[in-house]
Amino acid sequence: MRHLACIAIFGLGSFISPVHPTPGPSPQNQERGVESAFPSPSLENQENGVQPGFSSPSPRFKGRGWGGVDSGKSNAHPLNVLVLYSDDQRYNTIHALGNNVIQTPNLDRLVKQGVAFTRAQTMGGMHGALCVPSRAMLHTGRYLNDLQKTGDVIPAEHTTLPEYLQTKGYQTYAIGKWHNDKASFARSYTGGAALYFGGMHFPKDGGQEHPQFVNYDPSGQFKEPNQNASTYSSELYANEAIKFLNQQTTTSKPFYCYVAFTSPHDPRTPTEKYRKLYSKEQVPLPANFLPPTPV
Repeated sequence: MRHLACIAIFGLGSFISPVHPTPGPSPQNQERGVESAFPSPSLENQENGVQPGFSSPSPRFKGRGWGGVDSGKSNAHPLNVLVLYSDDQRYNTIHALGNNVIQTPNLDRLVKQGVAFTRAQTMGGMHGALCVPSRAMLHTGRYLNDLQKTGDVIPAEHTTLPEYLQTKGYQTYAIGKWHNDKASFARSYTGGAALYFGGMHFPKDGGQEHPQFVNYDPSGQFKEPNQNASTYSSELYANEAIKFLNQQTTTSKPFYCYVAFTSPHDPRTPTEKYRKLYSKEQVPLPANFLPPTPV
């Protein structure tokens, strides 16, 4: 498999990590002659507009673009891209980023092997569902005031990253939540599984325990009724992502795989296995927590 760039994104922060085949530009890897999947902060890269830990799809960048696009290097190899997108999660819920209460071993591994951005901020939105414009901004690279109105609809003239990557020979695959319009999803992704077009898994509809989903529809219509899964939402999406990754071969097209989880968004109903790891007495309330308003 080609190099895999894993991008984990949270409500108020994100980090980018190369997870295969190298853990990053550490001294040990340099001694072994192993190259990182990301450009180094060299003077050449800075002059070309390339920042360490980030590769831009924009043609104006002449360094290492997504998949070697416009890089000017004949030996550039396309990166496979895996995006892990959690829902309503702050960056400081990660153990490796300073939270000593929560256990997050897999996310800790990504932090240690990659680049963590702890000052990223959500720009807000025009209604209560702040993830809607955030998803539109992620896909288009536009700021909040450059979106169409609330960001619920991503118009055709706002090219998405997966759309752009298709023009460079990528297969684009989505799993999980899509809280924007179906038309923009249809033109962005050439495949997918366990898709949820909505905001949250309401308990009356199955909740996180039996989340609703639809299968990918090549026509882009998605008129089939929702089904209910037999497993917890996070496991459903993770299993589909693993299945997709295992299907890739050395002759497969490079891929952009977007996995959008619906946790820890409410209803906050973790499985008993993880619920019993913590007690309410041991989890401190945030400094800005306020008691209920008196009636």
